[in-house]
Amino acid sequence: MKHYTPFLRCLEYIRHFSENKMPPNEYVEFKREFEVIKKQDPKNINRVGIIDIDLMMTKVLMKYRVLVNRTKQYVVNAFKAADLDGNKYCSLSEFILLYKHIEPEKYDYHFVESVFNDYADVKLDDGNNLSFDKFTVVCVEYDLFSDMQQENFIGASGVEELQEKMNSLRVRWEITK
Repeated sequence: MKHYTPFLRCLEYIRHFSENKMPPNEYVEFKREFEVIKKQDPKNINRVGIIDIDLMMTKVLMKYRVLVNRTKQYVVNAFKAADLDGNKYCSLSEFILLYKHIEPEKYDYHFVESVFNDYADVKLDDGNNLSFDKFTVVCVEYDLFSDMQQENFIGASGVEELQEKMNSLRVRWEITK
């Protein structure tokens, strides 16, 4: 047995799901995928149409997986940059330092401290810390430390330029060691 929902409700769900998670052009393309699978309401109650809920949710879950995989790499990079002492956790001072440099336009000390304290899940000798999992949640919830923001901070506009800068940094590091 199939279950249907009004197409307008589907569009509202997709809008809410997509908010701050994908660029506008990707959102438009995502909406088009649903236009193709909508059907006429046989009872003519929903004039815009209806959509199979199972099919809708399958598409949403597939998109969610894509978004999570995309998010993983930039979060890994940000976490590695934040973990200055190499203890596999992010302290408040490390988080503030990363936030201040990667997200300067969003930086507000009290807000950053509040977010950190709300999500800190590991207590060490030096105080509360974020595990990688909680760090990821903070990055996704607050749209922090994206690839674009990291590239803006580094001043690289692509992978090749970034690799060039890293090689230059390694050379300078070897000289100053």
